[in-house]
Amino acid sequence: MNNNNTKLLDERINFIKFDQAEQDALKAAKPVIDDALGGILDEFYTQINSYETTQSFFQNQKHMDGAKSAQMS
Repeated sequence: MNNNNTKLLDERINFIKFDQAEQDALKAAKPVIDDALGGILDEFYTQINSYETTQSFFQNQKHMDGAKSAQMS
């Protein structure tokens, strides 16, 4: 992450008043979140794909897979 992106992220974190203790708690929970996230996103995109209105936000399965990958990152 470059300095400009880091600054923007810091500004957003400050805006939502996400203090250091909360950041530390989130970091501690990261392994649990990482283990669950793939399955949760699979369910989410299955739901997205089951409705024509939301399905139209994605060109194809590859597009949806890319969105999931970006969220996991």
